[in-house]
Amino acid sequence: MEFFHRISLSDSIIALAMELIEKYPLRGYDSVQLSSALNLQFALRACNGQEVHFIGSDRVLNNAARNEGLAVINPAEQP
Repeated sequence: MEFFHRISLSDSIIALAMELIEKYPLRGYDSVQLSSALNLQFALRACNGQEVHFIGSDRVLNNAARNEGLAVINPAEQP
């Protein structure tokens, strides 16, 4: 079953976003997007082993997401 999930901004998401900015050349909002996806991935794996599919067209952001272990889908690369 595929669906979208909205995530509320939290202190833990902001803290991880700040760590990601130090690790990768990300813009502020991009680091929050990636941090949110990573938090969701951690929660889903703990509950039922599901995987988050990170969707984005930004090369730098997608590379960071891959490096952090997320499955990345780039709509610009789809037929």
